[in-house]
Amino acid sequence: MVRIPAGQRTERAGAALAEWAYFLDAGPLGHGDHANWNHARGLARIVRAMASTLAEQRSRAGAR
Repeated sequence: MVRIPAGQRTERAGAALAEWAYFLDAGPLGHGDHANWNHARGLARIVRAMASTLAEQRSRAGAR
């Protein structure tokens, strides 16, 4: 598992982590397929933001 220290996180990474915590606590809002779809879509957006942040971090570390 890769972790970015709090002092090196971008604003986007911090927002994604806050949204991740909310999504884990709240779960799907409502019942049925549509609620589950929206929840999965939101989680995918968060994962994409975090993967992008990690890629940027690795790119910066390799450029040094």
